[in-house]
Amino acid sequence: TTRVSSDAQQFPQHGGVRECAEPRPGHVFCSVDYGGLELRPMAQRAIWVVGYSKMATVLNGGQDPHVLAASSFLAATYEPTLARYKAGDPEVKIFRDLGKIYNFGDGGGMGPGAVVYTARKGTKGETTRGPDGRVYVGARFCVLTKRASVCGERKVKARVQGKERLICAVCLDVARQLDAGWLAAWPEQRE
Repeated sequence: TTRVSSDAQQFPQHGGVRECAEPRPGHVFCSVDYGGLELRPMAQRAIWVVGYSKMATVLNGGQDPHVLAASSFLAATYEPTLARYKAGDPEVKIFRDLGKIYNFGDGGGMGPGAVVYTARKGTKGETTRGPDGRVYVGARFCVLTKRASVCGERKVKARVQGKERLICAVCLDVARQLDAGWLAAWPEQRE
């Protein structure tokens, strides 16, 4: 999949888990985050295989590929979506986080069921507030897109990480639509 991951790279960003790891006295932990590093091999492979990569153009142009995916999901253009993200718009933030899940997940072969399951974990402290005030952990596609007022009223089985899991049927439908939006953002991936 061109992705590198380990438990040490996947510590939750909230809840005090990261604070449990301490370096030995006289030593420090150091981490470097290269912007788009995991996406660059995927973009390069597309250039080699299909002859082009919109993702490569975006990365080389200094744009945020997660905001571009979010703008595709929101049926908007990049610049206004970026401006909303920089202004702290919570809707754009959660759709950018979904863009990250799709960019890394779909690029690595994750299907719609796995995307829904991953997004609802809320590993970065994301929440979704329903119209009735109920707060859900993680991103709930059905509520975010206003296709349902309550998540999970009807559940279906979906294959997630080799196991059958029950997930919200409407979230799964929305995930399939967002997948189409992701493929519209990165047309080389379909090819």
